[in-house]
Amino acid sequence: MPYAPLLREKFSSLSPEVDERGIKVAPEVMIPLVAFATEYEHQESIVRSVAEEVLVSHGLQIPYSVGTMIELPRAALTANEIAVRAEFFSFGTNDLTQSTAASRATTPTAFCRATSSAG
Repeated sequence: MPYAPLLREKFSSLSPEVDERGIKVAPEVMIPLVAFATEYEHQESIVRSVAEEVLVSHGLQIPYSVGTMIELPRAALTANEIAVRAEFFSFGTNDLTQSTAASRATTPTAFCRATSSAG
């Protein structure tokens, strides 16, 4: 569970003081680099398990949502399957463009050079 310690810290930051002071929060946890619904479901179960553990231990009832960024070409093709469980999407257009064109922003490919010079 590589994300569990990070998730624990993030949900622990939602202290009872926030609740007592009437500050309304609704965290959104975005799972990165998902390509298939099964990957999303696996990571979502970790997020929900850790979130419930922390919120119960702090006596908090805070709504949160879990979603993903569509940043891989495969995720764009399987988004309808991921959407069955994801509560929100964010589209990583820069990441999606770079991974589709097999390039990095700092190293333009021949394709990028040819298309930019063509106008």
